Amino acid sequence: MTAAGSRATFALLCVWVLTACGGGGSGDSGGTPTPASYSVGGTVSGLAGTGLVLQNSGGSNLTVSGNGQFTIASSVATGAGYNVTVSTQPNGPSQTCTVNNGSGTIVSASVTNVTVSCATNTYSVGGTVSGLTGSALVLQNNGGDDLSIGASGNFTFSKAVASGAAYAVTVKTQPTGLPLQVCRVASGAATMASAAVTNINVTCGSAVGKFVYVANAGSNNVSGYSIDSSTGSLSPLPNSPFAADQMPVLLSANRAGTFLYSANQGSSTVPPTLSGYSINGVSGALSPLTSSPFGLSPPPALPALAIGKPILHPSGAFGYVGFPIPQGQLFGATADSSGNLTPIPGMPITVGVGLTFGIFNAAGNVLYIAHNGGGAGTLVAYSVSSPSGVLASIGSYATGGQSPSGIALNRAGTLLFVTNLMSGTVSVFNVNPTTGTLTSVGSPVPTGTGTQAAGVTVHPTKNFVYVANYGVSSSVSGFQFDATTGALTPLAGSPYSTHGGSGVVPNIDPTGTFVFVVNGGSDSIQAFTIDQTTGVLADVQGTPFATGGASPTLAWMDVSGKYLYSSNTGSNTVSAYAINVATGAVVLIDTVPAGMSPRFPEVVGFQ
Repeated sequence: MTAAGSRATFALLCVWVLTACGGGGSGDSGGTPTPASYSVGGTVSGLAGTGLVLQNSGGSNLTVSGNGQFTIASSVATGAGYNVTVSTQPNGPSQTCTVNNGSGTIVSASVTNVTVSCATNTYSVGGTVSGLTGSALVLQNNGGDDLSIGASGNFTFSKAVASGAAYAVTVKTQPTGLPLQVCRVASGAATMASAAVTNINVTCGSAVGKFVYVANAGSNNVSGYSIDSSTGSLSPLPNSPFAADQMPVLLSANRAGTFLYSANQGSSTVPPTLSGYSINGVSGALSPLTSSPFGLSPPPALPALAIGKPILHPSGAFGYVGFPIPQGQLFGATADSSGNLTPIPGMPITVGVGLTFGIFNAAGNVLYIAHNGGGAGTLVAYSVSSPSGVLASIGSYATGGQSPSGIALNRAGTLLFVTNLMSGTVSVFNVNPTTGTLTSVGSPVPTGTGTQAAGVTVHPTKNFVYVANYGVSSSVSGFQFDATTGALTPLAGSPYSTHGGSGVVPNIDPTGTFVFVVNGGSDSIQAFTIDQTTGVLADVQGTPFATGGASPTLAWMDVSGKYLYSSNTGSNTVSAYAINVATGAVVLIDTVPAGMSPRFPEVVGFQ
């Protein structure tokens, strides 16, 4: 190699060394390479709402609109930290989203394992009950989650409701006790938002009937009226009167107020029947049931006189109707969900001539009926199978008098009272709570000299019982009874004159403060106050009060105790009366037309 070539090779070597070694001095433009950057993301699940915003390390926001994969950042360098959080929780429905695996350090790869799990929030449902004086009020939310309420105050259901879901609070069971109340729900239904519900108002107050119906025996139809809850006045229902079969005499509605049945006496040539109607809960209009009128099989011997009031079981699943003359037969039928009737196997059964109204015990598994077979008063007891309505005899018991006409149980269901019309006496029986069998307390007790004992009513809270004595000069007899033995002690001054004629049934208001009796023979209403300690009756000032029509057959107390209704057979009208709850005074509200010979009024429903 020449000297020149050697110098050139050395120069090139120096250039290469300088370049490889990073030389070149302070003005060199090379430097450290920029580190690689990576993305941060993962998966969202359970998201149902809108507005979810995720955030990484206090910045880099990402709005997420649905479930699935997400990428919140794509420029996090190797070695740098990340921290994914929820900046805004979703709404509509309100949810809480939780981040897992949300923080760490980037290590030469994108992050894809951040998980965001969302769950819909739930909130409690509650509010306030006011005005409750009774007991056994049961509220219900969304058809379940029953809540028993014992007193006024705040309430909260045990089950929370998810945001976005509906809630609907209703009254499952109205309160018991006196005076009878109806509780109503306000602001009880909506869609759950994002906070506990506390504004549901349940207000309890006096129960007022919705409708009044009377059977018009002379025109073969049924008249119906709506009740003004504020005034008690009556307004004829649209399309009233409603057609019935021949000679309707007595009506009964089921407890739910959905069906009404008319017992039609027929004639010497036409067999008796039952007419059935569905009741429109809003308008009160009656619509005949599909198979109405219902014939009785086999039909009773004609003429089947003095048909009884249909005896409907508290469940509404079945009922009975009796024909006192000529054979004293009791017919029975089950009712389907549409109210249509099917005869109960093994019926009719012969109870006895002159059978009167029947009564169930509190449990609804025993039926008691009185009759006057052979001239001697008799009580018969039957065990009741539910829901078949099949009856089995428990026993027969002599009342010790003639023509039993009224029957009642004390509030505990341990004593049964029956009046003997033609003997002017009242008989008492102890009731076996397990078997339903009866044991006579002793000899019947006279209701007064020359009296004819008709209807009997037990005081709602005290151990007093009152009997209406039928006759030209009618009266009310009062007794105190021993709650254990049933022994009767006449009240001081009993019997008490009604200052009129032909009183049939004593009506006691729900608070047990007053007694009212209609004098059908003198077109008046007698009112008494009840001494709450002694049970003694005293005339209300101004009594007796004139009725709004002629020959009232019966006055029926509204469940509120504020109103009274009478059907007036002599003037073919129905009258409404207001009761002064402080004094017991009776004031005529109005009188409305009915059909021919209207019979006992039936108050149906609550408002």
